[in-house]
Amino acid sequence: MASQPVFKRTYVRTKPYPEKKVRIVNELKELFSKYDTVFVIDIHGTSNRVLQEYRFWLRRRGARMIKAKNTLTLIALRQLMGSVGEDIEKLFAGENLLIFSNENPFELAKWIWGTGVRREAMPGDIAPFDLVAPAGNTNMSQVQ
Repeated sequence: MASQPVFKRTYVRTKPYPEKKVRIVNELKELFSKYDTVFVIDIHGTSNRVLQEYRFWLRRRGARMIKAKNTLTLIALRQLMGSVGEDIEKLFAGENLLIFSNENPFELAKWIWGTGVRREAMPGDIAPFDLVAPAGNTNMSQVQ
């Protein structure tokens, strides 16, 4: 059996990139250059009302909050830095929110953690940590 040569096809874009995406990438590059601190926050399951409230309070603190596609964010980082490490690429999975600030990162993180939104678990959610129920009386009646 003769082996056939394997050719890897490369994609060559013939159309220009959409203007909106180019504008978003340029805005992200400007924000990465302008601000000292960037927070990447997972917002899976967070309501729009909560995000608007955060935007209001962060604006008062001089911070900027933006929701952008992960691929566009990574493109902006690659254009600024040349390459992006694998650990940074792993951050950009799922629904993320970027918070840009020149404030002390520890103070802002403490504020975000303190005002964090707590909600009940919903079907399909994955716990961010292991839940342990110790053996013993649960004070619940036995159901048959």
